[in-house]
Amino acid sequence: MTVPGVYSLVKRAPKATVKRITYEMPGPSAPEGREMDAVARDVAAYYRKYNYRITAEGATVAFTGSYQASRGTAAATTFYFFIGLACIALVLQTIVPRVGPFEIGNGWYALTLLSPLAWTYYFRQGDREETVKMRMECSDDSSLIDLIVEGDKEELERMERELQLMQKGKVYVKGLFEQS
Repeated sequence: MTVPGVYSLVKRAPKATVKRITYEMPGPSAPEGREMDAVARDVAAYYRKYNYRITAEGATVAFTGSYQASRGTAAATTFYFFIGLACIALVLQTIVPRVGPFEIGNGWYALTLLSPLAWTYYFRQGDREETVKMRMECSDDSSLIDLIVEGDKEELERMERELQLMQKGKVYVKGLFEQS
């Protein structure tokens, strides 16, 4: 039962997790509100800072950038693959200690020698073009702006932190170690 999970782990490692998030902010008619153009300029500046380029304009703006394979992700994937293969070897050692006339026993642990293949696979598949799509909507009374963004989950989390955006329907709670 572990084999499909280990395979899936390696197969999905270089792929992005696409997520759609709606951020809500005060609109032009609200106190401390901002114009939609100012918000759009901030978001565009953020993506330019990380070497994205605008590939589509209109109601939905698309930013495209290149991701390079990460050594840290490759190392983690290789380690997890190694542990998964060791678990498979443990099960096979218990269930199938011999194949025909051959006593295999601990020989199943030789499967862990395949773990560097995860590193190789990740680096062959890890470089990718990433697209983030953004759309803005203003409420009828111009008191709220909804910023709807779809893209890589990690990129959206970084944008949320840097631009101090608040997800729609959520409330910010100050962390225990945050300073005033």
